[in-house]
Amino acid sequence: MNKSIAVIVPAYNEEVLIEKTINSIPDIVEKIIIVNDCSTDNTREIVEVLKKDNEKIQLINFEKNSGVGKAIVEGYELAFEQGHDIGVVMPGDAQALPEDFNNLIKPLM
Repeated sequence: MNKSIAVIVPAYNEEVLIEKTINSIPDIVEKIIIVNDCSTDNTREIVEVLKKDNEKIQLINFEKNSGVGKAIVEGYELAFEQGHDIGVVMPGDAQALPEDFNNLIKPLM
């Protein structure tokens, strides 16, 4: 049985690592939801450029900094509203390893 997977990426001032994070997300993922928590650097602009070449990316921009918890909740809500079966959080600082992702979703698939 195929499951639709969305990755939620909470991001606050991640201009240095956000591209690496997005590029590390496995191809099996159908949607990449970046939740920009009112970054004061170029995180938003970098994601907007990447979005032009990657239709999987969806960008949510908060008008005020609301914290990582709210960013994660908003990302999950959007993922499930769009009909994805599985939601996985990967931080915007490229700390999550692809092996960790695969180990996490394998039992769910």
